[in-house]
Amino acid sequence: MRLEEALEKSRQVEGWLSAGEQALLYDLALSVPGDGAIVELGAWLGKSTIMLAAGSMQGSKPAVYSVDSFVPTGEGAPFYYSELRDRPQDYLPIFLTNIRNAGVSSVVKPVKSLTVEAAKGWAGPRVQLLFIDADHAYRSVRDDFLAWAEHCGRGSRVVFHDYGRFGVSHFVDQLRLTKVITNVNVIDSALYGEVAVTGTLRVKRRLDLCPSLIPRFLKGFKNTVRFTRGRLLQKNE
Repeated sequence: MRLEEALEKSRQVEGWLSAGEQALLYDLALSVPGDGAIVELGAWLGKSTIMLAAGSMQGSKPAVYSVDSFVPTGEGAPFYYSELRDRPQDYLPIFLTNIRNAGVSSVVKPVKSLTVEAAKGWAGPRVQLLFIDADHAYRSVRDDFLAWAEHCGRGSRVVFHDYGRFGVSHFVDQLRLTKVITNVNVIDSALYGEVAVTGTLRVKRRLDLCPSLIPRFLKGFKNTVRFTRGRLLQKNE
């Protein structure tokens, strides 16, 4: 599925991604080898899933594992309840309908689970692309990355959505300062880079070198990241 078609299908689904972020997910998924896995933490109604799956289908067709409790949880639960309004609180059927209507069901594997619990039971391929967009509290983002770093290889790509919100930025800046992730760039609010340190224990040891308060006092540190508004990573001929 070409980028333009994927964008059109994704726009029909509720969610919070800019066109640049949608194109980023598509392009990153396009480069994942067929024997790897794409994992997204926090799927909501499938807007990001469609872009990841469309990129996968245009490339080597690795599976996209969409991990979500599919009921509102965490600090954002009241907001998501309000977004569902009079619809069922279990939104997995809505997600599945959106995925089917977009024509990407063949590569999407929903995982109805808390994100950290899913990592504990992971038996899939090496994670080559990890998209973290679940609970945005600092501890939650940290726990998600630590749990899934065990299943990533050096050079795997990781994307954090909503970089700019305190919990996300706070933890991601620790990863940057300790060089757990490298080659970092930002498109709109999506920060992406390469995993340079893998394994939960190794990442924890590296993070111990940078107490969590340090990034808050480094004025101008975020300006060392190259921000790009809506740039595509590559042409999709």
